[in-house]
Amino acid sequence: MSTCSTPPHVGRLLGLPGENHPTTWAVAGFRVGAAGEYDWLMTSPMPGTELSSWLTKHSSWRVESGQLSRTYEATTFLKAIAFVEQVAKVAESLDHHPDIDIRWRRVSLHLVTHDAGNAITEQDTRLAAECDLLFAAAT
Repeated sequence: MSTCSTPPHVGRLLGLPGENHPTTWAVAGFRVGAAGEYDWLMTSPMPGTELSSWLTKHSSWRVESGQLSRTYEATTFLKAIAFVEQVAKVAESLDHHPDIDIRWRRVSLHLVTHDAGNAITEQDTRLAAECDLLFAAAT
């Protein structure tokens, strides 16, 4: 990551919990940490070896019909809907929207980056990891 004193202004900001920082800002393709460091989120297709490595670490996710997919099961219907609302807020802030299917307490998410030719990218894996954190916090 590079460092800057002020996060670059390229769009709407939303505070998100990050993988390595207590606060991470997602800004239309940037990731800016609490200390002002930033990097670009990759929008090119993720190489197969990187995706395989990511899937090994996130075994609840799978590749299905060329999309990164996972089904969560909440304890109640209302908790499932609350989880979807949290996913929607994060997705909107990132301008990266998953396909969402709700079946009673089950919520299925499907991620793919259209701007990368309908391929799985780092944007998808980061949103997927964020969704895992949101679900863990919601249950």
